[in-house]
Amino acid sequence: MIFVDTSFFIEFFKGNEKARLLYDKILSKERTCSSLNVLEETTYILMKRIAMEKSINIFDLEKNPRVFVECMNIVEEFYKSLIMDLDITILPLNFSWDIVLEMCKRYSLLPNDALIAATCRFYGIRRIATFDDDFRRVKFLKVVEV
Repeated sequence: MIFVDTSFFIEFFKGNEKARLLYDKILSKERTCSSLNVLEETTYILMKRIAMEKSINIFDLEKNPRVFVECMNIVEEFYKSLIMDLDITILPLNFSWDIVLEMCKRYSLLPNDALIAATCRFYGIRRIATFDDDFRRVKFLKVVEV
């Protein structure tokens, strides 16, 4: 099983050729998974990008219903085309925060990346599809490449 990180989703959604090749050559042929925090982070990044394009502060987005609806349409497209259509399993976070803190300290990771590493460790996942070099420091994870 391969864990799919936020950076992969963002690059795939933007049309990055390396992300498309990675999907075509590897991810489309193997079982893949991700987590709710990755979906949340991806959603936030997509919404922030659209808000910035419209010169709106992300924290003021709800005050602009037209742009908010546009954001939600993009987010729904992400969810349907990259999660449901690719049949990515979303893993529940069934472990203690102590494991996340351990990953932060051991591998010098920020909390969200540590949460991803902890998820992989908890479920015995050894491979990750990512464009985030921070995961190369995690000894038990191998970054999947084309």
